[in-house]
Amino acid sequence: MQADVTDAAVRTMIELVERALGLVDVLVCNAVGIYDPAFGTLLDLAPEALETVVLKQLRAMLIPARSVLPSMVARQRGSVVVLPSQLARSPKAGCSAPSTAKGAIEAAARALAVECGPHGVRINTVAPGPTLTDAATWASAEVRSGWADRAPLRRNALANDVAGAVAFLASDAAGVHNRSTPDSRWWRGNAVTQPRPDGGLSAPVTLPGRSSHRATPSMTDMDITIQASFLPQDDPDAALAFYRDALGFEVRNDVGYGGMRWLTVGPADQPGMSIVLYPPGADPGITDDERRTIVEMMAKGTYAIITLATKNLDGTFEQLRASGAEVVQEPTEQPYGVRDCAFRDPAGNMVRINEVR
Repeated sequence: MQADVTDAAVRTMIELVERALGLVDVLVCNAVGIYDPAFGTLLDLAPEALETVVLKQLRAMLIPARSVLPSMVARQRGSVVVLPSQLARSPKAGCSAPSTAKGAIEAAARALAVECGPHGVRINTVAPGPTLTDAATWASAEVRSGWADRAPLRRNALANDVAGAVAFLASDAAGVHNRSTPDSRWWRGNAVTQPRPDGGLSAPVTLPGRSSHRATPSMTDMDITIQASFLPQDDPDAALAFYRDALGFEVRNDVGYGGMRWLTVGPADQPGMSIVLYPPGADPGITDDERRTIVEMMAKGTYAIITLATKNLDGTFEQLRASGAEVVQEPTEQPYGVRDCAFRDPAGNMVRINEVR
């Protein structure tokens, strides 16, 4: 399947891929728009020539990324690997326009990493130098030899050398790599790289409501919290009526994709804790028979359960009962030392509520 990555028609290509293979979990942005390289200095280049190069290359990365990221964000998983080039950090005289374009691509990738990281989606870049592909056929043997001589490994990179770094960052093995950029210190073929497995904290950033800081890793303490719990829903509006209107949770995300909706809700005073209400049939890894089984278990209320807690159990119970929620158990003192009540949400999920004492 092919499409011009600088054109909105790439969305159609991705829809065809998803029909055939399921939702996209990994995107590698390697293609660039066909453009006049506009060699020259920034002082000499016409503004139009610079705009053409920068915008075409940015579109080649952003249009595919924007086509798959909503689904990744909604599912709280996914990986995007972007390939700018060594020019992003080591501009060459006479290559000002391509260098500016590559720098813009890398900056856009880092911005996406900050925006999508909290939703479980990783964005990383690989910045290769000269690599012997079809795009390097213009280089004479002398030029290629010069590239190799300046690399500590004394050889030029091949496509497989770059592919290895991409495959690692795209995989689950790179679980905490976010905004990492394996790059060349001199040329591609130099074995010195700097992937940063720090979740994207290498360069301080300011997130809404948070101060800019650098995390201090600890080898002895595990600072782990529960960020999100997932519950299936088969009616987004009914789910909102229960979790937003009856329970009082705030809606943090409402993403529509492929005729389906993913909702993220949570207590207003606990921004780090969320419930993701997802369409159970969206997972491409399950069969039609498994989907039918899930639907049957949801209908019986045996598929999923979540336990909440409140200091005011009786008031919460009355509020939920007044909203029309299905009561499973009134407030009860359990023999194992817990006082709780239980409801079913509109999808049939069991929602137990414990009293905090």
